[in-house]
Amino acid sequence: MDWTVLFLIWFIYSLLGWIVETLYCSIRQGSFAERGFLSGPICPIYGVGAIYVIFLVDPYVKTLGGLFLLSMVTTSILEYVTSYIMEKLFAMRWWDYSEKKFNINGRVCLENSIYFGILSIILVNWIHPYISFSVHQISDTNKNYMSIFLFAIILLDIAYSSNAAIKLNSRFKQIYILKEEIRDAIGRDHLEEKLETFLAHGQRFIEEKHEDWMGFKASINTNINEFKDHVDVDLSTLPLYKKIKELQTRVKFSERRILRAFPKLKSTKYDDVLEELKRNIKKR
Repeated sequence: MDWTVLFLIWFIYSLLGWIVETLYCSIRQGSFAERGFLSGPICPIYGVGAIYVIFLVDPYVKTLGGLFLLSMVTTSILEYVTSYIMEKLFAMRWWDYSEKKFNINGRVCLENSIYFGILSIILVNWIHPYISFSVHQISDTNKNYMSIFLFAIILLDIAYSSNAAIKLNSRFKQIYILKEEIRDAIGRDHLEEKLETFLAHGQRFIEEKHEDWMGFKASINTNINEFKDHVDVDLSTLPLYKKIKELQTRVKFSERRILRAFPKLKSTKYDDVLEELKRNIKKR
């Protein structure tokens, strides 16, 4: 098969996959849900899955049941492998189905696998014949121009989006390192001393069966506030703390887009930092 035909078919299904996933997630969310690793409106994994089903699965099965089962298994393998590779490349888990029943390491789940099987039947029997016919109607010259143009745009998008993911992970690391430096600058011993003083009040209350509960409660609240005030004052005077605030608030558009597109994104190394960053962005 002509590579331009194969590429255009891949692109069309990547686009259709993006549309289907965006609509599905938007309906469930009740508002527009931006989806996909790339900035453009395509999800390459859907294009790869469609190519696989059309050219490597469909020719070798004779029944709808066989097509459903084989497509369900093979597309799930593709999703699992993609999740694993992207996690290793960017040190982030991009989606997680751990809360769903019958999932495998949170990377794939039975519910989605069933959807993939149903979509594969629709694809092979109703959608692809029309798409294949339409692509073959395009002249060879136009197919070449379209393929070269789209290929160049997608390569740029891959580079742009990958760079955003790498910088986002670097942002997590910087915040984590700065927080460690702040803890050292404040002094762990002093913080532990404050905590011990606070806990001592509770211990005395238990031992003496303190009856003045309101007085004890006020005393505890005072100690808590003193503890917080001390920490806040120390932090606000540190350039390190200001740097953290900048890293948490001045997030580039490309990085925010990734966080919007993958609401369940997790960092394999700095997940606490990532969750705090999400909260800060949401507040803004």
